[in-house]
Amino acid sequence: MRDRMPGAGGWGRLARFASVSAPGLRGAASTRHMGWSKIAVLAQLGTTLPLVGLIWFVQVVAYPQFARVDAASFPAYHAAHASLISYLVGPLMVVELGACLLAVAARPPSVSLHVAIAGLALCALAWGVTGLVSVPLHETLGRGFHAEAHARLVSTNWLRTAAWTARGALLLWSLTRAPEL
Repeated sequence: MRDRMPGAGGWGRLARFASVSAPGLRGAASTRHMGWSKIAVLAQLGTTLPLVGLIWFVQVVAYPQFARVDAASFPAYHAAHASLISYLVGPLMVVELGACLLAVAARPPSVSLHVAIAGLALCALAWGVTGLVSVPLHETLGRGFHAEAHARLVSTNWLRTAAWTARGALLLWSLTRAPEL
């Protein structure tokens, strides 16, 4: 019967985690504010850290493998890569962007606005490089292997790798500065 009691189990722990009031804030507004900050932090942890691991895999393993695929098989190989990776990266990036925006609006009191904006800027950098550089290069590679496009994809992907790695480090550092979380 204990499992049916309010606050029991995983959902109860999550509800208590999301409703702790911040020091110095009073009433329902402070509880709502801390709830949104915790949601932003959890969403960032659940998206940014997987993206850090994924971008390092892509940089060190997936993109270098493109050069090892024979020319006749490359368009199908690339199409499969682009389709399958999109199922992972797309939702993670969208939720991460929303969480970054939420973190700027509802950050914990101990995390400065500058830190939240830096996290958003790193997210914007990853999005910008993805949309303005990586996607057009993938479109070129989708028509067949092109050594110059491949080399540019690998070299410019270091920008995304650095941005997501820095976001992950900033997020983890922020957690050490926010005892109320």
